[in-house]
Amino acid sequence: MKHWIRTVPLLVLLGLTTKVTAQDELKGYDYIYNAAIHSVKFTPVGLVTSLPIVALQGGRLELSFDDLDGGTKRYRYVVEYCNRDWTTSTLATAEYLSGFDEDEIRNVTFSSGTRHDYSHYSMTLPNNQMTLIKSGNYLLHVFDSDNGYAPVLTRRFMLVDKQLVPRAQLVNPLSVTLSRTHQQMQLSVNIKDVILADPMQDIRAVILQNGRWDVAIKDIPPAYQRGDDLVFDQSDNLVFPGGKEFRQIDIRSWRVRTERVQAIEEYNDGFVVFAEPDPIRVYRNYLSERDINGQFIIENKVRSLADVQSEYMYTNFILETEPLDGNPAVYLIGALTDWRCYPQYQLTYNNDEGGYTGEFLLKQGYYNYFYALSTDDGKTFSTDRTEGNWYETDNEYTILLYYRPFGERFDALIGAETIRPYR
Repeated sequence: MKHWIRTVPLLVLLGLTTKVTAQDELKGYDYIYNAAIHSVKFTPVGLVTSLPIVALQGGRLELSFDDLDGGTKRYRYVVEYCNRDWTTSTLATAEYLSGFDEDEIRNVTFSSGTRHDYSHYSMTLPNNQMTLIKSGNYLLHVFDSDNGYAPVLTRRFMLVDKQLVPRAQLVNPLSVTLSRTHQQMQLSVNIKDVILADPMQDIRAVILQNGRWDVAIKDIPPAYQRGDDLVFDQSDNLVFPGGKEFRQIDIRSWRVRTERVQAIEEYNDGFVVFAEPDPIRVYRNYLSERDINGQFIIENKVRSLADVQSEYMYTNFILETEPLDGNPAVYLIGALTDWRCYPQYQLTYNNDEGGYTGEFLLKQGYYNYFYALSTDDGKTFSTDRTEGNWYETDNEYTILLYYRPFGERFDALIGAETIRPYR
């Protein structure tokens, strides 16, 4: 039988097992499978830089993306319920979903007056066809039903039934060697007003830095209970590299060169943007700058309808440096790349330019990014040699609290809080 390796139970339930191909493997994390898909946003409605976390009751999420092939395709989606570690839950679909198991994305509009044609798709969740009835972790999978149900994209999201409010603050790391480069979290939660069978065993926390699951500290148990407070690990286990404030580029207008744009060239078939060369920042003093913590915003200062009137621009980046020791691969990363080393965002060394260069197709907007190095074909990456770390960096932290009492078959998300300690 042909199937995606990850989701045999899900696809059996949906009757899709005969529509997919054996070489496709569905991911359990944010991923774009189709190179024609760009500018994917999945956020709470009206909060374009926030994580996809909303209330179980009344919360709404919006998915949007562009298809650079243009035209109209029949994109369909399913929702998969997951355990707190993002493995597939054993719950049957009817236990977490009310309505249709599968539905079509019907809201499609076409680009207008742009040099590159594209189609813009959007949907909200929950909707009249599909309602979710459990708190916890979910995956949204989108397929191209006109192309054998080939996977198009996957997105993580969470629904919270808020019963607990975590309290978190940053402190100096206990280790002197980390005190100038890292940030340590102190975490506790008051459980006075909630009936929990065995909170020391049943509660687990996850901490995200800037919404990144690749650097998350996961499955944190309470260390002890002090009165009505659960106190989590106070050792060096809750320590994150500080990073730096994000680099940024503003391409919301082709008429005005912003601070980080060196030049914009206009042609009959499109625009080419040249960003100011970027230096290695490891040994540079910390500089406090406003950023959006690695996110991006689609916005157009020339035309009123950003979704369908924004241009796709070939945007050129340069990381000025001698060839790096060890011959690592250099990537542009951020929310625009799903915090992954996608091959299409790799830079190559250019002797004439004196650095690593890359040209990437970006929709008009405002982007945060880092340069990352990888020595294992993009499976893992580090910014330590390109950006460096500083303890004062204004990072955003999200704390998630999961509850799974003995005998239960799912991880309820009963607390979620996002903080910016230096704001």
